Amino acid sequence: MEYNVVECDGCGADLSDFKQAGPRYCLVLKSEYILLPKDWDGPLSAEQPLDREHHFCGVRCIDQWIIKRTP
Repeated sequence: MEYNVVECDGCGADLSDFKQAGPRYCLVLKSEYILLPKDWDGPLSAEQPLDREHHFCGVRCIDQWIIKRTP
C-alpha cells in the first residue's frame, strides 16, 4: 500500500505514520486567496506569503519553524 509521507515542517516528524493507534491530527498553515469585491479600486496584485502548505505537530513546532525562517 502506498501513501504520501507528510513531515512536520518544524521538527521533521513523520505525521503520516499509521503505526500509531487512534485518530491523529496536525496543524496546517496555508495561503488562501481572498476574493475582492467587484467595486474594488485598489491594487490587484499581491505576493503569495507561502509557497506551499506547511504541516506541524503543534504550536511548538510552528514556533520552531518561525525561528528557523527569521533572518
